[in-house]
Amino acid sequence: MNRSISYFAYFLTCSIVFLGCVSQSKYLEMQEQKSFYESAYANFDSLEALNQDLRQDNQDMESYLKQAFLEVEKLTVANQSLNRNYQELRKRYDQVAQTNNSVVSNSSFEKQNLEEQIAAKQAELDRKEAYLNNLERELVAREQQLNQANNNNVAPYGNTTSGSSPQVDYQINVVNTQLQQLRQAIGQAFYGTSANELSITQENGRIVIKMAQSLLFPNNSNDQVNNRGLSVLAQLAQVLNTNPEIKVRIEGHTDSDGDPKFNWDRSVIRASSIAKELIALNINPARIVASGKSSYEPVANNNSPQGRLANNRTEIILSPDYDALLNIIQK
Repeated sequence: MNRSISYFAYFLTCSIVFLGCVSQSKYLEMQEQKSFYESAYANFDSLEALNQDLRQDNQDMESYLKQAFLEVEKLTVANQSLNRNYQELRKRYDQVAQTNNSVVSNSSFEKQNLEEQIAAKQAELDRKEAYLNNLERELVAREQQLNQANNNNVAPYGNTTSGSSPQVDYQINVVNTQLQQLRQAIGQAFYGTSANELSITQENGRIVIKMAQSLLFPNNSNDQVNNRGLSVLAQLAQVLNTNPEIKVRIEGHTDSDGDPKFNWDRSVIRASSIAKELIALNINPARIVASGKSSYEPVANNNSPQGRLANNRTEIILSPDYDALLNIIQK
């Protein structure tokens, strides 16, 4: 294209020079045409360069679009996978939530039902304990009368001033002998244990063993008996296994600190933990009754650390078999 225009301009110039017959106006017109073509050629080169740039930009844009389409496809696939995962997780969450709600509902119902059963058992136990306490007080009074009669050389099977029968007096002697032997055996089993952690008393025809929390449970635990506690319970189990007629009542006690509802639970858990350990040591479960007293039967003032330490305890109450005596009295 460049050569064509040059040849044309050269031919036009030569024609004007050799012929010399072209008018001045025609010459000027041809000069204008020459300038136009030269300007058009320059514009053409500029447009050609611009066209090259546009083609390159178009190729770059096409390459970018292809890459963008690939990224969109990848993101679409990833989004679909995430959506499926989300739907699956949502479905599992709904199932777990439904199961959890069912478990919570059932647990609440079972807990309430269990609490009602415990309350009923506790009320029944309290009634029986009150009756037993009255009976034990009567037995203690009769024992004192019997001892007085013996001191006055009255025959053990004779009539006493209390009006009791020889069978009753004999059974009282049997029970008292049994209690004395039991207390002696327990004292020997627990020989060497600190008096601050364990005490043994005989109250109203029963042996009461009071154990500090530190002896049975590690710090910050109410359900896991420590090694020292297991050793003490093993010694107690040996005595109980040789006296199968002795009944065992386990009472958990706490101080007054904290939520009263939590203290109830804690006292019951302590007593239940001791009961489980004794059962594991071959004590017949039918002989055992476990209950919680919370902080409502303190043995010391809860305003001092020493008092709270004393109130945090477990009591194991051993009672002889009074059934034979009861049968005689009720006849």
